[in-house]
Amino acid sequence: MNTNKEAAESFVPEDFIDELEEKENMSIDSLNPAPHDSEDENLIKKDSILDLRELASEIEEVILLLDQSELYSLYYNDPHSQEMLQEALKSAEIIEDWDGQGIIHLMLGNAYLKLENTLDSLKEFQSALKIFETHANKKGESISLLLIGALYFIFDKKDEMYMFFRNSLNILHEHNFKKEEEMAIKFIEILSN
Repeated sequence: MNTNKEAAESFVPEDFIDELEEKENMSIDSLNPAPHDSEDENLIKKDSILDLRELASEIEEVILLLDQSELYSLYYNDPHSQEMLQEALKSAEIIEDWDGQGIIHLMLGNAYLKLENTLDSLKEFQSALKIFETHANKKGESISLLLIGALYFIFDKKDEMYMFFRNSLNILHEHNFKKEEEMAIKFIEILSN
């Protein structure tokens, strides 16, 4: 019988992570090849360059939709944010603050994205998803799915991206998180422009 943890682990195939590890030191342009003229026009255009810092800024706004996120938001502007977030994560683990742990993993993932470290960003977003699923935090689960979908956008894995976005929006809609649903739709629109 599949547990929530097993289901969460199956979201991102292990061979995909292996592929990313091989490409870890490559530039974002090589992870996002320009489409051929015959390909879907919604794909990244040859002229556009994905600005990961701009995307990270949008992700920060999405993360701040979560309850308790304000507690850790001061770390975003600190030059030592990763170290501070790691310490906060240790504290959250000690006191078994599951929501705090999930939020911190999202923030760490965003910090890695600012450094163009998409592999570690994905791993942190996955960790958050596992925590939120295990502890029935539907808002956290949906935000995690949304952010994993954004990384699949970066990896130019459109089918997977749409699956994550759809799952995220379904949870938000099903649980009547209207403000978060509107923000998620705007976030997806930013990626598609």
